[in-house]
Amino acid sequence: MEVLPNIVVSAELVVETVEGCALASRVLSLRELMSYTQSSERATREAVKAAVWLGIVRIADRGYTTPANIRGEFPASKEKKVLLFREYLQKKNAFVQFATFLSYREPPASAADKVRVLYEIGTDPDTILKLFVGWGKSAGLFEEGDGGLRMRPEYRVPDLPVEYLDGLKEALGSDMRARIFVARKLADETFRLVPEAGVDRAVRALRGIGSDPRNSVEDVGELLEDFLRVKAQARGVSATGASGIGGMLEVLVRAGFVTTEQETIGAGLNTLRIMAAHPTRAKTGFRWIIKQDSGLETVLLTLSLMRSIHEYDSGQSTIF
Repeated sequence: MEVLPNIVVSAELVVETVEGCALASRVLSLRELMSYTQSSERATREAVKAAVWLGIVRIADRGYTTPANIRGEFPASKEKKVLLFREYLQKKNAFVQFATFLSYREPPASAADKVRVLYEIGTDPDTILKLFVGWGKSAGLFEEGDGGLRMRPEYRVPDLPVEYLDGLKEALGSDMRARIFVARKLADETFRLVPEAGVDRAVRALRGIGSDPRNSVEDVGELLEDFLRVKAQARGVSATGASGIGGMLEVLVRAGFVTTEQETIGAGLNTLRIMAAHPTRAKTGFRWIIKQDSGLETVLLTLSLMRSIHEYDSGQSTIF
């Protein structure tokens, strides 16, 4: 379940709350934050709730504080505050899912209602809509056009698969575009199952292809293993003693949630992961070099396999 504010609070108030916690040498109480932001108790409480949801404020004993890495960001200019807010907002799967629905030309109100259901958000859909629209505009991600609310041009991802290569190229150059690309590649239900840390791995794998394809293959291998463990847990399948991708696939095949064909593809990806993690193989003595194109193909094939496994598990659909 995701906990969002129950009233509309601005990005500016959220960041000002974070700033107060970051600059203080102690834990700040709610009343102290009210004084710092010059806001009402309710507005301050809900702004703190937003900051906690974003992961930039933590609940402490008798008050609130910030992680050390956030404290290092302040004092900050207005422009830097916007960048900080955008950085953490675009890491939240619920917000990325909302943006992805918009890229599908879903009406904003409908997108907010769907996100509310998918992420079990207790806030009413109209408030979710106003929060995400306001935050997205403040972060420079959304704009109002002739057709209504839309992603700014620099963050739009072309439709799949017609303009797939263009979308992939753009995803490699932008964090937000990469997140939307991953969401669309996986499809809505599969994306929802991937924890935010997993989405971070997928984005890091995509965007790191140019500089370190070996690490990209390792990252996406970890993502696949984590996804399989989430899948097993969701289905009540015991994974005790299962090691790595191969072990998890074997468990899920026995339980009937993964096909033997999917297991074979996963085994190949597991081999690539091992080649990346251990470039010199003890058995053969070969030293493997992962090239950029192979690394990228591994990342994309892994995402396709995750989507395929979920399609089979949820509806017995054999789609790849």
